[in-house]
Amino acid sequence: MCRMVSPVFCLAFVVFLSFAGLCRAESALEASGSCRAVANGERGSDGTLRFSREGDFCWGAFASLQQLARVSSADNPKGRALNICAPPESTRMQLVLVYLQYATNHPNELHEELPIVAWRSLMSAFPCSK
Repeated sequence: MCRMVSPVFCLAFVVFLSFAGLCRAESALEASGSCRAVANGERGSDGTLRFSREGDFCWGAFASLQQLARVSSADNPKGRALNICAPPESTRMQLVLVYLQYATNHPNELHEELPIVAWRSLMSAFPCSK
């Protein structure tokens, strides 16, 4: 269930994500390798997704983005705080694949921090109707 949050909280969280990226020095290019490891993963017989340890960073980053994308804006309860309107049934793997396609199509942005480029990729793929 989406919770109502203020735009200030969302902005503060995006700034936090940006600083987290700076502290780790993880560019979108560097993260792309981690995300490719996830995309190349396989499903086990029990249905569990299995990928190399290298994919852990990407999987965790997109877990956070997936949850944030569902948060409603206090100013616009019908809209989303981060302007990402992915359908409720979208999966984390789908978000990772969207990011990888965006990264392929926008190589000029790969020097930027992962949170910013990932956010742009999801906004582009899942725009909110006005």
